[in-house]
Amino acid sequence: MFPQRLAELRKSRNLTQAEFAKIFNIATGTIGMWESGKREPNYEMIVKIADYFDVSVDYLLGRDSDSPIPEEPDELLFALYGETKELSKEDRQKILEFAKFIKYDAQKKK
Repeated sequence: MFPQRLAELRKSRNLTQAEFAKIFNIATGTIGMWESGKREPNYEMIVKIADYFDVSVDYLLGRDSDSPIPEEPDELLFALYGETKELSKEDRQKILEFAKFIKYDAQKKK
């Protein structure tokens, strides 16, 4: 189940295997091996991947079936869909960091 979940999550962020590998500072071939089921990441890497995608380790490993990927995109996702391809990687990273800040700030206020 992990290989399918990883590929699904990576694609939901419009990341190539090479882009994903760069984020985690690992070889591109490693991602291909994980997604084909020929190899598995260690526990620490599974936790890092779960944190990156904001999912549970149980979801990654197939123990939880609740998909974190919305079936119908909300307004913000819909507005950004396809638009980020026109942006530089640096600008995409800024948007991601800002979104994480907003999420963190909202959680802090609860």
